[in-house]
Amino acid sequence: MKMFESFILPGSIEINASDILLILVVACAFETIVQAYSLKISRKSEREKEIATSLLSLKYQCAESKKLGPASFVETSKLERGILSCEKQLQDIQSEKESQLGKIKGLSSRISYVLYAIIAAMYWKVPMLLLHDMGKDGNASGYLRKYFFPLQFGISSRIANIGQPSGSVGPLFVFWAGQAFTSEVFTCLANILDS
Repeated sequence: MKMFESFILPGSIEINASDILLILVVACAFETIVQAYSLKISRKSEREKEIATSLLSLKYQCAESKKLGPASFVETSKLERGILSCEKQLQDIQSEKESQLGKIKGLSSRISYVLYAIIAAMYWKVPMLLLHDMGKDGNASGYLRKYFFPLQFGISSRIANIGQPSGSVGPLFVFWAGQAFTSEVFTCLANILDS
């Protein structure tokens, strides 16, 4: 007996465990690469931290210089020019980061669509989880909608089940679940690192 073969549980469920595992690994690996690179870009660099520190120092010095009145006008204007220079450097760094994040988002979106097409073509009419008719009131699709409540409503679940038998979970649904899980993990990680 192979460890990850498809198997049918007595009564009603057929699970394609090896393909679920493969699709989840691909989805999580792809999303991990995208999210890790995005996290690396969005984090503050040492240069950015130094500029922010010097900006705060210049603002403090400028406020102290303004307290001295007109006698320190030249010193105050030099400090104000330094503040403007630091702010411009921070804006340039931020716009560069936004540009890089936009490029990553566009590239990852195109790669995602290619992966969706490959997975949909490879697993056409191959359900990942198939719930056979239960013999009770309602059919298997109704039970799946109940168990996957928020995920089974909307256009994405209908797209994910194109080419799949009634009462099944398709491979795109599994792929999107892996991507969503990994994305949420990285969101939590970014929040932890920022605090």
